[in-house]
Amino acid sequence: MWLASALAVLVLAEIACRIDAFFPRAPYDRHNAKKHFTQRAVAGPDQILSTFAAPDPAGSESSVRPFPHPYFGWFTERNARVLEEQGRWFSGTESTQTFDVIVLGGSVAADFTNRAGVALERLLAADPKLASKPVRVWNDAHAAFKAPQTGNLLTWLFALGHRPDAVILIDGFNELAIGMTNARANSHPLMPSFEFWGGLARGKVVDEHSLDLLLAVHTANQSEQSVAGTAVSWGFYNSALLTRITLARLASRHRAFNAALARYQEYTRPRLDEYAVSGVTFDPAPEAVVATAVRGWSENARLVRALCREHAIPLLHLLQPTSYDTGSKPLTREEKLAANSPSAWRDGVQGGYGLLRKAALDLSAEDCPIHDATRLFEHRPEQTFVDVCHLNELGISLLTERVAQELLRTLP
Repeated sequence: MWLASALAVLVLAEIACRIDAFFPRAPYDRHNAKKHFTQRAVAGPDQILSTFAAPDPAGSESSVRPFPHPYFGWFTERNARVLEEQGRWFSGTESTQTFDVIVLGGSVAADFTNRAGVALERLLAADPKLASKPVRVWNDAHAAFKAPQTGNLLTWLFALGHRPDAVILIDGFNELAIGMTNARANSHPLMPSFEFWGGLARGKVVDEHSLDLLLAVHTANQSEQSVAGTAVSWGFYNSALLTRITLARLASRHRAFNAALARYQEYTRPRLDEYAVSGVTFDPAPEAVVATAVRGWSENARLVRALCREHAIPLLHLLQPTSYDTGSKPLTREEKLAANSPSAWRDGVQGGYGLLRKAALDLSAEDCPIHDATRLFEHRPEQTFVDVCHLNELGISLLTERVAQELLRTLP
């Protein structure tokens, strides 16, 4: 009788887990569950960075681990190979017959270019202004890049001899989100992302405790991967009940990973006089951090505009949307949950996006036009964000249409 009762409870639990009304945030789907667990089984910092980097031109999936760069803080082997491929292309005659577009920005711009590059090429090529000229879109955006890294990168590209026919810069979010994160880690808001730059700037100056903390981060990440790997190996995705249990275990392991990462970052925070990491002295008050980030964004916008104008290259500088920005769209339940989570990102963006819009208007009045796309989803009740800034398929599609439309407006 006990065995029969236990089986009955398990059957009822399985049925309950298959009823979407009980789990409106994540209705059960075995195929999606398998895909999710498979991705989580190998997910780590390198894999996440790979999502927001251009594909390796040789198809070999080269490393995306950061190394120091003298002009924009850090770079990766993958990025370097992309630039080498571009260099070969622009030094040849074929590029003169093609309309080449370079995209700059952070992870949102990189993800957008990876997923929408072909669609953007098609939309641009269909316009009479290009007279059936082939279009090629290049991904020069990088995860965590922000002002003034993007302006420095464009300077470097021009110095290398790359001559695109148009430039797209998608930014705004990282300047405020990473700027505030930097400030709370005693790193200047205009320095490269402390999470990437801090370890590189310190080089081999580490102690035993920091290594122990770093090992704890790695162990926590492996533990999370192990839970997902077991779910894939044993086929837990075939059961709604086991899927829910696995998701709960993954959430618990991920909280442990975030806690280990927070302990490491707190211990390795730079001293205020550790100039290689902290940069120059700055006012850490939130309003001052936001003002610094907005000023840095504005100066970078002027630099990028001047570089493109000097080379007679059309520029589309687009201020990106984010669910942190109040009024950006009617948020779904999932989007509200993500947008309401406390973080330095949220504080930076909510404190500064209104100032960014005002700065964009001021720049446009100075003949440095900025396209404000912060209200791109204002009348879209459907979900468009997968987190607080990155976009789902609908969001990518709407952004692609807007980018194509606005870029074509800049062409003679």
